[in-house]
Amino acid sequence: MMRLRDLLIACIVLALTFPLMLMVGLAIKLDTAGPILARHNCIGRGGRRFQMLKFRTSVQSPEHLVPPWAEKITRWVGCSGTLALMLSRSSSMCCAVR
Repeated sequence: MMRLRDLLIACIVLALTFPLMLMVGLAIKLDTAGPILARHNCIGRGGRRFQMLKFRTSVQSPEHLVPPWAEKITRWVGCSGTLALMLSRSSSMCCAVR
């Protein structure tokens, strides 16, 4: 019964947040070239490894896009691009895709 409740709540939340996720994906695609989603390898409970999809908040090769004066900031934050900086501030995880 609890599983059914959890699935119902997850479906409702997904339906409510889908328009926002669609707009974020479109903004990422318009802001930078490359894929919208990035795969991250994570370790879960009991050491089980899994892949998580996240909105991409960094460019493929940011080194050539960074002006010399901003090099230290970009290296510290690990992101570049207007949308990437906004998304990385709201994320508690490192946003650099390696």
